[in-house]
Amino acid sequence: MKKLLILVIAALTLTMLAACGGEKAPAAVVDADTVVRGILTENSLDRGYIFSSASSEEGEYLDEDLISTYYGDGESDPDFTQVENYCVYIDESDSLCLNEVGLFRLKEGADTAKFSSYLKARIDAKIAKSKNYPDIDADTLEKAKVVTDGQYVYYVCIKDKIDGIADALKAAIHGN
Repeated sequence: MKKLLILVIAALTLTMLAACGGEKAPAAVVDADTVVRGILTENSLDRGYIFSSASSEEGEYLDEDLISTYYGDGESDPDFTQVENYCVYIDESDSLCLNEVGLFRLKEGADTAKFSSYLKARIDAKIAKSKNYPDIDADTLEKAKVVTDGQYVYYVCIKDKIDGIADALKAAIHGN
C-alpha cells in the first residue's frame, strides 16, 4: 500500500512539473533606446549619431532618406514598417572604419531573417569596397556580428569592442 501511494504521489508530482515546465513566462519587452544608450555610455562611444524610434525630432530618428542612405542596397531598402522599436549608433568620424551598433525589435510575425540579411548585405558591400581601398579597416568589418534573437535583430561593428557589445545586447534582450 505504501509503495502504491508513493508511486501515485510521484506520478502526480511529475505531471505537475511537466505542466509547469510547458508554460513560459512572457519575454520582457526591451527598449532599444535605453539598452543601446546604456551600452554606448559604458563603452565611451559618443562621437557618432544616435537614431532612435523613441525620438520624434527630425534627424534623431531614421526617416526614409536615412534608411535608404544607411541600409538600402540601391535596389530596395529594409521594411521599417515591420520595426517596432530601434536604436542605432553610427559613427562616421573615421571614414576608414565602420563603427556602428544597432538594435531592432521587429513586430510579431515580421521576417527577422530578411531584415538581418539587409544588415549583412550592407557590411558585405563595405567589405567588397574595402578591397579597392586598402586603408579601410576590413578586419573590423569581417568580425562584425549580425544576430537574430527571437523578434530582435542587432548588429555590432565597433573596433575592438564587437564581442563585448554583442554580449551586452544579448544579455539585455534576455534580461540578464
